[in-house]
Formats: sequence, C-alpha cells, structure tokens
Amino acid sequence: MASVNTRPGQGDPVLHQPGKSYVPNNQFGLRLRQLERVVVRQLGGRSERDVETDFVKHHIPGRGLKVLDIGGVGSSLAWDLAHLGHAVTVCDVLPYPGKHQNLSLAQGDFLKWDFGHDIFNAVVLLSTIEHVGFGHYGDPVVQDGDKMAMRKVRQLLKPRGQVILTTPFTGQTRVIEGFERWYDMSRLADLLGRFRLLVSEFWVPKFWLLGRCLKWARASAEEAANSEALYHYHATACVVAEKPEDDEGSE
Repeated sequence: MASVNTRPGQGDPVLHQPGKSYVPNNQFGLRLRQLERVVVRQLGGRSERDVETDFVKHHIPGRGLKVLDIGGVGSSLAWDLAHLGHAVTVCDVLPYPGKHQNLSLAQGDFLKWDFGHDIFNAVVLLSTIEHVGFGHYGDPVVQDGDKMAMRKVRQLLKPRGQVILTTPFTGQTRVIEGFERWYDMSRLADLLGRFRLLVSEFWVPKFWLLGRCLKWARASAEEAANSEALYHYHATACVVAEKPEDDEGSE
C-alpha cells in the first residue's frame, strides 16, 4: 500500500488512491452494471455490490415502507425497492438515472438537505458512509462527515426505524485520502453511537481476476479484521441498527 500520513483532526492512517470512480449517469449504465453482476453470479462468483444489495433487500421486507437511500446514484437498489412497492427517496449530489412512480430524488448534499417533516422507516447507506465528507463525488469536504451523517439519520428515522449500512472493514481504521474510510470494530461502534445493533455480517474477498474481486465469502468478525493480511484487501461489514423507541434524534 501507499505512504501513510495523518488526516487533520483524526490521527487515522491515511492511504493514497489517485483517480475518480465510475458512477453510471444513465439508465443504460445502471443496467449494464446490473448485467455484469448477474454474469459474475452465473459463473459462480459474487461481487461485493451483489452481497451488499442482497443484504439490504433482505432487511427491507414487504412493501409500502418509506425508505431513504443516501448516495444511491451508483446503484439500482433504489429502483429495485421502488419496484417492490416501497416509497423511496434517493439523496445524492448527482442525478439518479432511474425513474419510477415510487421514486423521488433529493439532489444535493445530504448534510444540508431539508427533508421537511419527512420521517422514514429505513435509511440505507450502501457503500456510502465511508465517503461522506471527502468530496470525492462532488459533496463538500467536512471533517467527521460520517458521524454528522449518522446523527442526521437518527433525526430522520421513526422510533425503532432502522439504518442499514455497508462499509469497508479492517483490523485498524484507515483513511484513503480524499476518498474513503475503512472501519475497524471500535470506529464502527463509535459511528453507530446511540443506535442499537441488530445484525452484523462480514464478508471477505476470496477470488481475484484482472484486478477485480469476483467472489466474496461470508466470514467471522475475526477473519474480516485480518482481511488485509489474509487477502490483501479490506473486508466488508453489513450492519442493521435500530433507533431506540425513546430516542427523539436530538443531541
């Protein structure tokens, strides 16, 4: 890995990753990404996004729930949930390429967006919380943006509403400068704060081809914490946490 510095105000190790990430900006790009995941699965593999999407869908059952998908532009998840009958709002600084009668877009910075009196049954951060505050996708640079986002999520959830998030996981918190954080168990617990943890799953990268991991496998928290040593890459944590009944969301 690259040289290590420190992020101002954090003291976390900082890694360097140049370049920008591809985000589909039209329906064709979104469907192409879906097709890619289907092909990988047909060949016996399972992509990281496949694991994350299946996890979220499993924990948003039925239909008719109010769901907020933060940073959902690079995924078809919001459209899928809308198609299943949920009322879905996507909040992202970029325009969402999918359209559906049950889907609405709040285009802007989540930390500043005024949702009015909207209260949600579930809030989803699929591979998103680790990027908040770094400005990589055009959002403002904010120190501890992840913690600020989670505080706002609590305010937007109904009592006993659930936050469902997926994020990179490793044995020691890391920061990839200008891009994302990798969480260890301590920082993940700190991130959840007053939320009550209901479910946690850990997945590790098992098979690589041409620089891409084509197969992720379920793992223990201990194996996931050692993922960098074992598999030379981070693991992925998938979490469901509940807002307590008596929590009004204020600090």
